[in-house]
Amino acid sequence: MKRKSQMFLGAPFLMLLSALVSFAKTANEGLNWDQLSLPEVSSEREVVFADYSGQLVLLDFFAYWCAPCRDASKGLSREIETYYSERNGNPAGIPVHVLGINIEPSRPDKTIAFVKQTGMSKALHDEDGVLVDLYGVEVLPTLVLLDFSNPSSPEVVHKSVGYFGAEEWRHVIDQVSR
Repeated sequence: MKRKSQMFLGAPFLMLLSALVSFAKTANEGLNWDQLSLPEVSSEREVVFADYSGQLVLLDFFAYWCAPCRDASKGLSREIETYYSERNGNPAGIPVHVLGINIEPSRPDKTIAFVKQTGMSKALHDEDGVLVDLYGVEVLPTLVLLDFSNPSSPEVVHKSVGYFGAEEWRHVIDQVSR
């Protein structure tokens, strides 16, 4: 009996997760990823997403005032970006990058301080909310793993609202192969 109730609770969760991923996969339609760029928080230098062709990119949506974002960004910087950099990518050899996506344009000084404190290697401004709208970001932190094997239409591999530790993300990242 216990097993049935566990399956019953799991089925709605899996259906919801599947719906989120399906939505996000089709959400890329209409966006020109080949020309999409966002300015870096620290330098305002434009970062072009097409430069991540063939790689995995974990988008970390954050704001300087978001306390849970601070923990997520620190963890992702140390336990995902550094981890995969030291191993030359995931087990399939695919490079992995974490891009912080700032959703709060009003206080650039506080955002720069947040980026430094969390150790982010790259953080971008989403001033027009292009990525926020595309991935339906309503709660922070929101994390979206993209596979740029097709850079003109990257595939959403996984989306998470909240940060539940690096282990969840390593498991997902390690499963990606081509």
